Amino acid sequence: MESIREHIYLAALLHDIGKFYQRADKSFAEKENDLSTHVKKIADYICPLNKEGRFGYQHTVWTLQFLVEIESKLKQIPDF
Repeated sequence: MESIREHIYLAALLHDIGKFYQRADKSFAEKENDLSTHVKKIADYICPLNKEGRFGYQHTVWTLQFLVEIESKLKQIPDF
């Protein structure tokens, strides 16, 4: 990428992609969702517990899943 601005544009587009992915998938609590085992294990670290004792900001887990799935394509972007 030629400029920091383009990196910011890409980050802005991708940072909430997990919200779309999450809403199209089954609940985090359900075993039959599309999340990989690796990503599920990391959820403890990236999803803080909310007041009800459940994971908050769950869309971050689906964002990670999306990024894992497209990692090879992201690595093709110059200077990424």
